[in-house]
Amino acid sequence: MDISAPITVTDDKFGTVPIQSSGTLSPGSSVTGTATYKITDADIDAGSVTNLASATGPFNGKTITLSNSVIAVVHYEPPTRKLWRYISPLRW
Repeated sequence: MDISAPITVTDDKFGTVPIQSSGTLSPGSSVTGTATYKITDADIDAGSVTNLASATGPFNGKTITLSNSVIAVVHYEPPTRKLWRYISPLRW
């Protein structure tokens, strides 16, 4: 039961991201895709970013979900003053 391309990830931060545009995905196989999200001031103010994504692809003429929705939470920790002092004084 192969899944035909296109295989996409729908993500609440990136929208729809194409992962595989041609060919098939066989049972037990995997594909990898990459997208970039720039942390915003609102994310920093909130202290974390929550990301929700799922993958879909066509099977027998119907679009099916290939994975459960995955939630990733990234917490923001501001740099410490000690670190800032360490890299701040540039002397020539």
